[in-house]
Amino acid sequence: DLDAEQGRLARRGTGGPDQTEPTATGFGMSLEPVSPDVARDMPRNQGGAMVSDVDRDGAAFNAGVQPGDVILEVNRQKVANVSQAMRELQKVQPGQPAFLLVWRDEQNIFITMTKK
Repeated sequence: DLDAEQGRLARRGTGGPDQTEPTATGFGMSLEPVSPDVARDMPRNQGGAMVSDVDRDGAAFNAGVQPGDVILEVNRQKVANVSQAMRELQKVQPGQPAFLLVWRDEQNIFITMTKK
């Protein structure tokens, strides 16, 4: 898919401490910081990590995760940012489930996905 490839190439940057480039999770999705606009629409500015991309062959896609979802908890652990979400997702072993609390369309939903 040329558009998807161009999008991946366009997101590559120099990185650095203020890096906002999406980060891969091992579940077939990429995360980025929650934008200020999205944070304003969330109750009490909960933080979290926003899903920026979902691989059609990954566990996240199969579980119903969508770009724009904001991950608030991983396995009942609150996540305030991308680093915390990544840390919790990396604790999950292949074949084990991850339980997510996600903010989507102005409501909280639960998603279960299994790491491949």
